[in-house]
Amino acid sequence: MEIHAHVILLICQIAKYAYENKQKETKHNSSEVYIAEEVAKIIYSRSTSDFKIADISSEIHLHRTYIPSIFSKIYGKSPKQYHLNVKLEKANELLLETHMSIEEIEEIIRFNSSSHFSRFFTKQAGIAPSKYRNRHFSV
Repeated sequence: MEIHAHVILLICQIAKYAYENKQKETKHNSSEVYIAEEVAKIIYSRSTSDFKIADISSEIHLHRTYIPSIFSKIYGKSPKQYHLNVKLEKANELLLETHMSIEEIEEIIRFNSSSHFSRFFTKQAGIAPSKYRNRHFSV
């Protein structure tokens, strides 16, 4: 039953994401959407590395203050928050699909410490990483 609820929740999130992206396309300048999407792709591809707007800025040849402005306008969150969300997504994946320790996952995702990672995960997911893993492996 719990898996069924997760599947429904996932479908709802995908539908919401698709709807929001369609709204973005109609509300925003297409070049701004393109820039934000390129920044998002870069951030996603570097989910397990350190994140610096200056690096992205030089890579796509835009001013470092312009990128967060456009990104926030399109995605409704800062590039930094998006990066943290991507890290959380990667942590979820590693917790559920591997038997790596919390410390190994923290190292891969590049948090300062396992306690920092655990606090972040708990704050975002509402449950400690070890409990999250145990809950899903026991299903």
